[in-house]
Amino acid sequence: MKRKSVKIVALALSLICCFSTAVLLASAEKQTQTYEFSDNFYTSRTSTRGSYSAVYVGNYYGAGNGSNGGNVTSSAVGGSVSNFETYVLAQVIIGSRIKDEENSEDTGSNSVSAKVSFNVSSQSIVGTVNGYTEHICRGLSDSSDVWMYNTLMYWNNNQNGWIH
Repeated sequence: MKRKSVKIVALALSLICCFSTAVLLASAEKQTQTYEFSDNFYTSRTSTRGSYSAVYVGNYYGAGNGSNGGNVTSSAVGGSVSNFETYVLAQVIIGSRIKDEENSEDTGSNSVSAKVSFNVSSQSIVGTVNGYTEHICRGLSDSSDVWMYNTLMYWNNNQNGWIH
């Protein structure tokens, strides 16, 4: 009887160890959160259709992991290049400003996109990371024929990811 009890206890301990290892491995996996905003807009005077997209991605591996980080992407499609300038900005402020901007005059296309990425450990963040996008389509001959939209999110370098 004593030998059977020892086997049961040993089996129970083995199962507990296996379960604990599985829980630790699962909790160490990367958590990714994505927020996407998109819509269609029309300019104020000629009702020229355009669209924008803003995508915020945040990766969290655990407190202090140097691979924690994310990216912000800003895209827009505006009116024809001969009549409109389409401009986008993607920006992250994490102690300093990291930004990328594109416009249709430089690219020769009415579809433009900008993206910034960051990679930090939680010890290097004081406060929060600010992510910002800006999208503008403005008439070349009439600057008041315009649509614009911006987004702002905050990332606290934790499993909550990006928040409004």
